[in-house]
Amino acid sequence: EQLAHFKLVIFNNSTGRVLNDEQQVALEKYVENGGSLMGIHGAGDNSHHWDWYVANLLGTTFSHHPLNPQFQKAQVQLESSVDSSFKAKLPATWVGNDEWYVFFDQPKDAQVVYYIDGEKILPSGNMLWMKDKNFGMGKYHPVAWHKMAGKGKTFYTSMGHSKDVWANLAYVNLIEQAIVWLIGD
Repeated sequence: EQLAHFKLVIFNNSTGRVLNDEQQVALEKYVENGGSLMGIHGAGDNSHHWDWYVANLLGTTFSHHPLNPQFQKAQVQLESSVDSSFKAKLPATWVGNDEWYVFFDQPKDAQVVYYIDGEKILPSGNMLWMKDKNFGMGKYHPVAWHKMAGKGKTFYTSMGHSKDVWANLAYVNLIEQAIVWLIGD
């Protein structure tokens, strides 16, 4: 009932299981019936334990993020195939300094909005007890994308950990454009 009052739900850097089973079903129905869902950074880690969420917001599964260094600069590139109404106010390239999430696969059934060259960052997430996280996503490393979920829309960006990102006008414009796209007119 409460969701009917909103056009958009935003999970901003939320990790862990934030909704119970009943609330998850309600959010699924809300989105599939025309609502919108946005996830930012930590909302894409693998702590949610919710198959619908992974399939309809992310379209892929989180593996790790770099540890040494954790924050790295990268050239953020606008995907040329993004709809002109979505990318109208977005710069073609900009430099981001963030914790670049590594996913096991490219996001499925998604329109990538921005990507980085994953071969230009140090992607290793290895640590003392974990030795299998020394891989990245390759040259085409998506960092923002959107999807359709029934009649609803979803948008996710893995950017948003570093305070530097939130101070970057290009990133703020991305978030604003995503909100406009998600809620429509």
